[in-house]
Amino acid sequence: MQIDQGSTNRINQELRRAELEHRFLVNRRFRQIAQEPATDRVMISDEARALGRLHKSLMQQLSNLSDLREDQVALARERIAAGYYSREDIVDQIGEKLTNSAAAHSAVRGDSGVETPELAYRGELMSDVNEKIEAGFYSDDEVMAYVADRLLDIYGIK
Repeated sequence: MQIDQGSTNRINQELRRAELEHRFLVNRRFRQIAQEPATDRVMISDEARALGRLHKSLMQQLSNLSDLREDQVALARERIAAGYYSREDIVDQIGEKLTNSAAAHSAVRGDSGVETPELAYRGELMSDVNEKIEAGFYSDDEVMAYVADRLLDIYGIK
């Protein structure tokens, strides 16, 4: 099969025309993009949204807390060292206040908005704590010091 010179020229012309058409279309699209207003987009993952909700909830709870008073913290530490919180009447008062606190009621209802393992309400744990209170377990100075340190850690008091 032979291809004559005229056919070769037509093929080359057609290739050249296709190349020029392609270049024209590409340049036209670039001009369109350049004329469009620039827009930025942000995509937020589900994990980031969940962290945002947790942050908002924690900030709301933090705003509801009373101001931390260093003098009260120092007094509590002195009382722990002196064994003040080992007295049965004081242990009963503390247990009553913790049981009747708004945070405890919120945890029981499940509407605290905070789902951290340390603060989540667990009925079996509360039953165990109540039994230990009745048995005098928390009257021990070492146990009282541990509980106080743990509460200080949970609430970020140093």
